[in-house]
Amino acid sequence: MALTGNKGEWSEIYTLFKLLGDGIVYAGDEQFNRIEEVFYPIMSVIRREKVGKKSFVDNTYAINDQNIVIAYENGEEFLKMPCKSFITMSSMLLDEMKKSTETTFSIPAIEEFMSLLHCNVIKAKAVDKADIRVVIHDFRTGINPLLGFSIKSQIGMRSTLINPGPTTNIVYKIKGDGMTDEKMLHINNINKGKKMDLIGRIKWIYDNGHTLEFNHFENPIFEKNLMMIDTILPAIIHKMLLSFYLTDARTVIELLEEIEKENFLGFDLKEYPLFYRRKIANMLVDAALGMVPKTKWDGKYKATGGYLIVKEDGDVLCYHFYNRNLFEDYLLNNTDFSTPGKHEDNNFGIVYKENGNYYLNLELQVRFLQ
Repeated sequence: MALTGNKGEWSEIYTLFKLLGDGIVYAGDEQFNRIEEVFYPIMSVIRREKVGKKSFVDNTYAINDQNIVIAYENGEEFLKMPCKSFITMSSMLLDEMKKSTETTFSIPAIEEFMSLLHCNVIKAKAVDKADIRVVIHDFRTGINPLLGFSIKSQIGMRSTLINPGPTTNIVYKIKGDGMTDEKMLHINNINKGKKMDLIGRIKWIYDNGHTLEFNHFENPIFEKNLMMIDTILPAIIHKMLLSFYLTDARTVIELLEEIEKENFLGFDLKEYPLFYRRKIANMLVDAALGMVPKTKWDGKYKATGGYLIVKEDGDVLCYHFYNRNLFEDYLLNNTDFSTPGKHEDNNFGIVYKENGNYYLNLELQVRFLQ
């Protein structure tokens, strides 16, 4: 049976080929520009299959300058191949990904090349949040650390940083006199065609003399994970989520500007103008490298390297945790809040009554802009 995958999944194979072909990866800035003076030679790439582990040692920068990739399977050498072969195949794969109009698709020529490498799946077995593990040479420290990277692709669907669902539900209480069961039914019938019009529902609530007031996080684990990052982070998050539905702000930067304008915590922003941004930047980094809403978080990073971004033009940029400021800037400038498309939680976006009070659940979802 042919291997099939979507563009995000094929981007993992592309990244493997690209790293081994180029033998080097450049750092990127917050606007996805390559930083020519910041780069890391690739010493080896480790890919986990469903069974076994493949290690690809890139000798591009070896003293003998052979430009040869040597492949090992569980410690046993089984292949030597010129780096230029990986360059050729990565170029072919990029062309196929760009021209495909299917959600999932197969590429026989790439699959045949993968078989030579003993790669039998498109998406490698993930280890925590790392899609691929790379040994790089760090010129600043002189060491060759083994780092786990998460791969994000601008080719295809937008990637999600914080996945929505019942675990990211934030419960708001509907305030104001005169709320009734009849109004509740009316609000729940506000749709655009067959699709829930959540913004329209919230607008109706405010236009008719009511407001939404934060009540609680439905999942205490998520709230405690946020508090572990910063004790006031839950308050900032529920305020940003409400601003997302009440204003035209969509990106994380725009939403930060909204709450900075209001400054609901009354902080001295003249002396400390980055008060809110620092806390959100920390959350984005922690979500990128380890924290997930549904699991108690121990504060330890899982993807120890950072992100590898596959650009639309095929360049692969490294957002390395060692360059934390660049990594934070990338996350702050390239994420937004969005309304979840699929609703696993039946209470999401629906006004409901409990103990004589009316509530509305909103789900947090943070996605990448590209």
